[in-house]
Amino acid sequence: MASLGEEGPGKQAPSYHGGPVQLISIDESGQCTVDEYALNILRQIEGKVAVIGIAGLYRTGKSFLMNRLLGLQDGFEIGPSVNPCTRGIWMWGQPVQLGQNFHAILIDTEGLGSCVRTTSCDMQIFSLCLLLCSFFVYNSMGAINEESLDQLNLVLHLTKHIHVRSSSKSNPDLSKDSADLAAHFPPLLWVLRDFNLKLVNETGQPISPKEYLEHALRPVAGRSEGIEQKNKIRDCIKAMFRDRSCSVMVRPVENEADLRNIQKLPYQALRPQFQQQVDAFVQKVYSSLKPKMIGGTTLNGSMLATLAQEYVNAINSSAVPTIQSAWTNVVTHQLRISLRDAVHVYRATMNEDVMQKLPMPEKEVRAKHKQAKAAALQVFNGPKFDQGCLTDGDD
Repeated sequence: MASLGEEGPGKQAPSYHGGPVQLISIDESGQCTVDEYALNILRQIEGKVAVIGIAGLYRTGKSFLMNRLLGLQDGFEIGPSVNPCTRGIWMWGQPVQLGQNFHAILIDTEGLGSCVRTTSCDMQIFSLCLLLCSFFVYNSMGAINEESLDQLNLVLHLTKHIHVRSSSKSNPDLSKDSADLAAHFPPLLWVLRDFNLKLVNETGQPISPKEYLEHALRPVAGRSEGIEQKNKIRDCIKAMFRDRSCSVMVRPVENEADLRNIQKLPYQALRPQFQQQVDAFVQKVYSSLKPKMIGGTTLNGSMLATLAQEYVNAINSSAVPTIQSAWTNVVTHQLRISLRDAVHVYRATMNEDVMQKLPMPEKEVRAKHKQAKAAALQVFNGPKFDQGCLTDGDD
């Protein structure tokens, strides 16, 4: 379990980092490490947090989209070669303030399908991104076809790699596990890059990107083994991502050389249609954003930091990450923080109101003790946790 990492009441102003910070690194053997510097940044965030995560094949422009969400030309690294730029999972070190006591964390992930990583490593990255974020962006190139759907086949294996409760391990019920897991999954926004098709239906009528996505997820007719596998992927995407939408974007530039050096081009130099589509994407993400929640509890930065550590600990111990177990440890950790803060409030109050004013009549000391105790209890009882939907009693 992560250390408390906080100084209690009277904390200094948050110290953030205006750049990318590695949150989780993954070595060649598949061992994950959570960066303590990143955790300390998260622990400083008070109030509600939302987490925007992005995943997709490598070299498809994920980092560019994250930079646009930040409103930056240079943010997460964008490179011109065929090698992945992002390794492991990174976050932007400066939370985006969305409102009073409400911030967003942006998470960029290593591209899937790279020749330098295994399928197992891809699964770890994909799973961790989904477990941590409250809004999930999947980035791919071109139209939705069998190839692009097959690239999302990691979704088929999620119930094997993530469980909601520990009882799922000993009593597997795939349909119930899928339904339980889907309830904890974030909304999906599938972004189609370099999209050059007309958005029309079979009769030539204009359709929205969302309608295009739903059309692509319709079952394929037939009963062969291959057809069944295609429909299995479609059904799984629909089951896991109940809240789903789609955005399309044309090629950002016409010239191939400009495309290779897009990180050096000013945003205003890109195709106007592309800029409009990217701006609409940014607006859609932020207008849809909700705080990260587990059960009925809204997470703050400290809880998110502990949650990341718990999931990584489970993966490193070759266990299946279990949302229930991780959340129980998050609650325990938060209660320890609340207890420490409550004790601090009691001692500080008694020191100021009693110890520095002695001698004092016993009756007055008792009254001051009662007031200090009430203030401490208010601090301790401040966090509200709802574990109802995660208990084994739901089985």
